[in-house]
Amino acid sequence: MNIECIFALDGRDLAKPGSERPRPQEYTVLLLVSRQYMSTLTNAIMPVVFMEILSLIVYIVEPCDVADRAAITTTLFLAAVTFKTYMSTLLPALPYLTSVEWFLMAGTGLLLFQGLMIAIVGTWCVNDEKTDGFPGTWWKLSFEKHEDVDDAT
Repeated sequence: MNIECIFALDGRDLAKPGSERPRPQEYTVLLLVSRQYMSTLTNAIMPVVFMEILSLIVYIVEPCDVADRAAITTTLFLAAVTFKTYMSTLLPALPYLTSVEWFLMAGTGLLLFQGLMIAIVGTWCVNDEKTDGFPGTWWKLSFEKHEDVDDAT
C-alpha cells in the first residue's frame, strides 16, 4: 500500500480562494492512499482465470469419453481447491468473504458445475439406445450388458 501524507500546520496552503480559512490553531491533514493491485491480480486472479481457460480443453474431448473428461475436470478442481487453501493462508482472516475469495469460490463452483454436467452427459451416453455397450433409459439406471455376437459361426 502506498501512502503519501501532506501536513499543513495552519491550513492556509489548502484553503481555496473565497472559502473560509481554517483557524491557525487547527491542523489539516491530507492523506492520499493508493492500492497496489498488481500483486493481487497476478497472484490470485490470473491463476484462476488460467484454470478456467484450461477447463475448456474438456470440450475438445469426445463427449462420450467420460473418463478422460472427468480426469481433466477432477485434476483442475483439485488444483482450484488447493489454490483456495493456499490463498486462505495469505489473505487476512475476516468474518466475511472478500471479493478475491468470492472470485476463487466462483471459479471452483464453475469447475464443480462442469463436472456435474460431464456426469449427466456420460449417463446419457451410457443409456442411449444407439450407443454400443449399454442400452437402457436415462431415468432408470438399469443397464444391460452388451455382448458381441459372432456372426461367423
